Order: sequence, then structure tokens, then C-alpha cells
Amino acid sequence: MEWTTYLFLVFISAVRGEFTSIFLVRNSSYDNKAFIASKLISTSHYRSVFDCAADCAKNHECKSTTFNADTHICQLLSAHKEAISNTTTKKTTGWVYFEKLITTYDVMPTTSTTTAVTVSPSSFDCSQWHYFNGHWYFMDSTPRTFNDSRTFCASKSPSAYVIEVNSAAENGWLVNLTSTQCHAAKEYWLNAYNLNNTKLFTWLESNTTAVYNNWEIGEPSHVAETCIVSDTMYGGEWADIICAYLRPVVCEKNS
Repeated sequence: MEWTTYLFLVFISAVRGEFTSIFLVRNSSYDNKAFIASKLISTSHYRSVFDCAADCAKNHECKSTTFNADTHICQLLSAHKEAISNTTTKKTTGWVYFEKLITTYDVMPTTSTTTAVTVSPSSFDCSQWHYFNGHWYFMDSTPRTFNDSRTFCASKSPSAYVIEVNSAAENGWLVNLTSTQCHAAKEYWLNAYNLNNTKLFTWLESNTTAVYNNWEIGEPSHVAETCIVSDTMYGGEWADIICAYLRPVVCEKNS
């Protein structure tokens, strides 16, 4: 299995019921890639990638980090690599790259008012709707088939749908919600069928072709497995499974 992971490091409560979360997300496209030397903040030695990521999380200048698991060298960078990388590779292999993402999300009120409920990270309520990047999300840990999960989400008021993950940030949010905040890391349904056993598919709610995916190496793996899950135990890697299997669900609805 490819080493793909999300490192959730800092959760800070803010005013008006908002959370600011700082976490680092793996972007394997820039593993082993060189970068402009002027963007290097510091070079250190750490025992693990977690220590390296923690260093970046607490450094306001740091936007990304690259860590070598063989030499334990940690390099903090002042920009994301799409802005500073070139086509060459490092002289050695083993470098893994993470980008810092800072997101703000809210807790949905239980009434029809638009005033948010003020909470702290220690009182994060997994039974409520939670806001991220213009959408609301509700986690339900009850295992259901994919079709039953679609029915469950549609029965919410107002009607919702099984989560459709359109970016690495949203996939990271799914891991954050289910694993970091609610301690319920499992495989969660995604709202699509993979009928052709390819990496290409169409989201059922938005009826749009998926432009982002996070397939585990070797997936999709079987033509009979026509449903898709995001495994939040392994950084939100995707796999195809049989639709009759029982899995929990995160429902999504637009603002």
C-alpha cells in the first residue's frame, strides 16, 4: 500500500462557533522533487514524519514540508511545491511531501436560526451537522448498505446525499471528522458507482465526472465491486467494494 496519510495536528477554537484546523496532507505528486533553494526555511533531523509535520504546523511561515524516511531529514518550505518545484528530482530517493492546509468550519445550529453554536474542541458534538467549505456534513456510524445509506441521507431534513469528495481538502476533512474528531475511523461510502472497474466515475448527486480521486494502489480491483469507500483508517484512501456490504456514512448537503 502506498504511504498516504493525513496528519491532523492543531485544533483551535475561535469566536462565533468556528474551528480553525491546521493539518498537513500528503501530495505524492511532489515526492522526490527538487525545489527553489530560497524557499527553504530550515533543515532538521527528526525521528519521524510526525515530528517534522509538527514543526511545520507551529511555524507560521511554513507552507509545506518534505521528509526523508531513510535519513530522517526534515525540510520546511515557505510555499507549496506547485509554485516552487522544478522537473528535476533530488539526488536521493525516499522524500515524501506534505502541504499545510488551514481550514475554518462551523457547527450547524439545531434550530432554524443562522446563529452558530459556540463550542470548544473538547466538546465537539458528533451528533450534529458540521460545516466545511460551503457544505454541511453529518456522520452516522450505523453500518448500512450503500442504497440504504442513500435513503438515510435523503430522509434528513432538508434532504442530503452521501458525501461526494471533490478535493484533497474535502477528503482530509472526511478523515478529520470521522477519525480525529469522532474517533470512528472506518470505511465510509462515497456517492458513486464504479461500473466499469476504472478510476473514472460520475457523482450521483451532482451528476459530474469526478476530477479528484485518492485510489489506493491496486484499486479499483474487481468488476463485481461497484461501490466506492474512503478508508479513514488509512488517510482516506479509496477502494471499490460490494454495494451490499455494511458501512457507515457521512451525509452532505449544500449550504
